[in-house]
Amino acid sequence: FIVKNNRQTPDQGLYLLRGGLGNKDGNNVIVTFYDGKKMMLNPGLTTSEVTERIMGMSIEARYAINENNHIIAEVARSSFNNTSRQQSGSELMSKVFNLKLNRNTAYSIKMAGNYPKSNTKITASYRKMGQDFNSFNLYPSNIDQEAYAVRVNQYLWKRKLSIDAAIRKNDFTNQFVTSEYSSSAVFKSFQLSFRDKKLPFVSIGFYPTSQLFMTGNNVIVENHYNTLNVVSSYSYHLNHTAMNSSAMMTKFYNSGNDTGFIYFNAANYSFTQSVYLNRFTVQAAISVIDQQNLHMTTIEPTVGYQYKNIFSISGGFKWNRVSNGQDLFGGTAGCNLFLKKLGSLQLNYDKTYIPARGSLLRPVNIGRIGFYRDF
Repeated sequence: FIVKNNRQTPDQGLYLLRGGLGNKDGNNVIVTFYDGKKMMLNPGLTTSEVTERIMGMSIEARYAINENNHIIAEVARSSFNNTSRQQSGSELMSKVFNLKLNRNTAYSIKMAGNYPKSNTKITASYRKMGQDFNSFNLYPSNIDQEAYAVRVNQYLWKRKLSIDAAIRKNDFTNQFVTSEYSSSAVFKSFQLSFRDKKLPFVSIGFYPTSQLFMTGNNVIVENHYNTLNVVSSYSYHLNHTAMNSSAMMTKFYNSGNDTGFIYFNAANYSFTQSVYLNRFTVQAAISVIDQQNLHMTTIEPTVGYQYKNIFSISGGFKWNRVSNGQDLFGGTAGCNLFLKKLGSLQLNYDKTYIPARGSLLRPVNIGRIGFYRDF
C-alpha cells in the first residue's frame, strides 16, 4: 500500500535467484536463494525502526504421481540475528548452512489430487516454521508456527452443481500483529454454486473474508472474519448487444467489540450492469452498506476501451454518499499494454475511502505496477 505522507514506510528491499531442473508440470527440483533488508518490528505498534538483513535458501521438489495427482515438498533455512550488532553477510550465511541449528528451518508439503471418474478435487497442505526462521512474507517472526489447510471440491448433476468445502488453521496472519502472536483460529468455509448456460449463475457461500481499515498513524491493517455471501450473475444479449447483470449480498458476522472491526454486524448490497459495445465496455455499479453507525451509498460508473490485443485502458469515478450527508469522491484508472514477445505491462490507480477508527472514512491512494510474462 502506498499511503501519502506516511513517513513510517520502512526501508525494505529483496532480491532472489531461482532456478530448477525438470518439467514444470511434471517432476522437478527448484532451488531459491534470497537476500535483502526487512523491517522486523511493526511500525504501527512501535516508534523504533529496526531493519535487518535476511538471507536464506530453499529446495523444493515436485513429484507427479500421475497426470492427476502430485506432491510438492519444500525445505527452507534462513539467517537470524541474535546479537545487538548488525552481522556480516558471511556470519549470516554460516547460520543458513549450520545444520546443527533447527530453529531457523521451515518446511512444507502440499498435495493435489484430481479424480475424474467422481469429479472430485482434493488439495491439502501443511507448513511448519521454526522460531528463528525469517523470510519476506507477512507471517510474524519469533514464534514456532504451524498451519494446515484442506479443501474438497465436488461436482454433481453433470458438473452444473459445485460444492466446495475447506478448513484452515493459521492461514490468516499478517505483520500488523504483535511478534509473539500465533493464531490458533480454525477457519471453515462452504460454498454451493449452480452454473447452467441458459440460466443465471448462483453462488451461496459462508467463508472468511477481509476488511481494510486505517489506524491513527496511517498504517493500513487487514482483519479477517466470517461472512455469508450470495452472488447471482447472468450474461445475455439485448438487440444484438452483449450484456451482463450481477447482484451480490454480503453479511458480516462480527461485533463492535472485535479488534478494529468497523463494519460490524453489517450488510452490503450491490448491483452491477455491464454493456459490451465492440471495443468499448460500459459498466455501472451501485452498492449500499447498512450498519449501525454507518450507512453509505456508492455509485461507480466506468468505461473501458480495448484496441485489438495490443492496448486497453479504463477509467471511472466513485461517488459516496454517507449517512451524515457528506459526499466523498474518488476514482479509478487502469492501463494494460501488451508487448509482443515480451509480456504484459499493467498500471492501476485507485482513490478510495476505507474505514478508520471512530466510524470515519479516510481517503487512500493505492497504485500498482506489474509486468507479466508467460513462458
